[in-house]
Amino acid sequence: LLLAIAAAALCQSEAEPYFALFSQHTFPSNSKPVIAMTAWNVDKLDFRVYRVNDPVKFFELVEDPHQFGGHTPAPPHQVTMIERIHYWKSGLRAAIRRSMRAQFSEPPGNHVAALSSHPVASPASKGIHFAEAPVLNPDQLVHSFTEVVHSQSRWERQNVALPITDKGVYLVEAVSKDQRAYTILMITDIAMVTKTGKGKVVNLVLDRKTGEPLKGAEIYPVSRDKHGSKAETNGDGIAVMAIPGAEGTDLRMVARYKNDVAVTRLVNGKETKI
Repeated sequence: LLLAIAAAALCQSEAEPYFALFSQHTFPSNSKPVIAMTAWNVDKLDFRVYRVNDPVKFFELVEDPHQFGGHTPAPPHQVTMIERIHYWKSGLRAAIRRSMRAQFSEPPGNHVAALSSHPVASPASKGIHFAEAPVLNPDQLVHSFTEVVHSQSRWERQNVALPITDKGVYLVEAVSKDQRAYTILMITDIAMVTKTGKGKVVNLVLDRKTGEPLKGAEIYPVSRDKHGSKAETNGDGIAVMAIPGAEGTDLRMVARYKNDVAVTRLVNGKETKI
């Protein structure tokens, strides 16, 4: 993630305005959602939060759930031995971290957030201000405000609190003149774990507060511009779906349970969180 930020930033001149948005995890309904931003040569940003009415269709159409808009590709080069060792160490470290976290029932992020020394920046006073870029969809706009940028460098992150409490999937947009940045915000009280093997996809849907399995959750397998037949979880919170070739595709699994939504992404058979 840090390399992606650096690559995008280094491709720009130091004098050009730059900003980006990041959301690192989902939030339960009783929490205070926060996203992060980095910005440089920008005094303030106009924020708009849109509700996604059809999460299944949204994750089917989006090209890459982890990024929006254009980006500058890294120049082609041959991977060096040092880079190969770095990638291997990063993967090993991430695997060990996931293994350790899986042994605890309470997410470690709850403790990390409490111990964080970075204060959450409160939205700036709205006053009389008119954004220079048009709203994407007025019917789905649920909140808008202006945030003053306090960053002292283009690498410094600033937290932005979002006064959103209703469950759902949201698209967060930041605007400055003709520039835009986006990220996804998810507020949900369910969690889903997805595994693949031998042409099948196994999904486990749980209540994120109690850990109890949820019966009757609808699971939708979607990929770019298409989706398969839905399935429902049984009394153990499990839904098994036969999807030949799932190990070699970019597959998104969208779970819906009442007003809650959970999403996992499978890239070459490996689960990545959204």
